[in-house]
Amino acid sequence: MKLNFDLILHFLPSLAHGVLVTLQITFFALVIGLVLGSILGVVHSRGHWSLRYLVAAYATLFRGTPMLVQITFFYYFLPMIGLSFSSMVCAILAIGFNSSAYMSQIIRSGINGVGTDEIEAAKVLGFSPLQTARFIILPQALRNVVPALTNESITLLKDSSLAATIGVMELYKELRSLLNQSYDVMTVFFLLFATYLILTGLLSLLSYLVERKYSYARN
Repeated sequence: MKLNFDLILHFLPSLAHGVLVTLQITFFALVIGLVLGSILGVVHSRGHWSLRYLVAAYATLFRGTPMLVQITFFYYFLPMIGLSFSSMVCAILAIGFNSSAYMSQIIRSGINGVGTDEIEAAKVLGFSPLQTARFIILPQALRNVVPALTNESITLLKDSSLAATIGVMELYKELRSLLNQSYDVMTVFFLLFATYLILTGLLSLLSYLVERKYSYARN
């Protein structure tokens, strides 16, 4: 068995479309996960005990059940309550909410690493709790957890393939469709593995550059 380079060239438009959809799912799910996870992380670390229990229950629910189940649940449940979204939006929401559960714990660990002296200084300067969280706690917490956030973004990129189960034509679904047309297993899976490796490699490189920037800022 060998690679069919003519077939690879023929597949490029479909490959490009699959990559674009995969990146869109990853980006928007990451935004949801980071924004919601930051809020939940602050609440879990600094909020009232009752709210902390609610955040812990939320994180346990999404971390303790398979993402595939969550995606299909969103896809079938949202229309039942009058919310009709496309399959791609359902996938983004499910993956984003799942990510927020993990992000909340990542952010929480970063917040716990922020020095109490700086928080006390913010109180002395008259900062409100919201201003303290926004200007003192969160920037430092995010800086502390850059590697973990990168790992989460790479996980989201790979987990985006689960959107294929509800019909989203992302990278895996696109190439699976091409496999059904060509039956060239070697060429299709070479493209699939190579594309995911390139995308995750680029994310790792971006993480390295961000970490270097923050390390220079500390110095």
